[in-house]
Amino acid sequence: MTEIKNKRLAIDLDGIITKENPPHEWKETTPEFYEGWYTRVAPNTENISKVNVLYTWNKIMIYTARTEDYREITESWLRDNKVKYDALIMGKLPYDFLIDDHAAHSFEDFERLIKC
Repeated sequence: MTEIKNKRLAIDLDGIITKENPPHEWKETTPEFYEGWYTRVAPNTENISKVNVLYTWNKIMIYTARTEDYREITESWLRDNKVKYDALIMGKLPYDFLIDDHAAHSFEDFERLIKC
């Protein structure tokens, strides 16, 4: 990965750092279901490695649409999966770059962008 320094990088959690997004039946599913899902979701180890490299020279802000109710579970999952970050934002935020599974720039696009 090309070196990028002194940036604030906002990186989405679900679908980027995790291997998948939670099911979208939000209103039909119980909080207990999501607690279990957030605890067991598989890590995307390739992207976690990239995040950890970027952490060396940048501020990493992990953001998620998850509510504050799930902060403790989310922080525990990040710690257990050895994700390096500076802040966990439960909601969206201002950023220099956006790495999001529903955005135009995936990690692959991001790597091409910073090589220019």
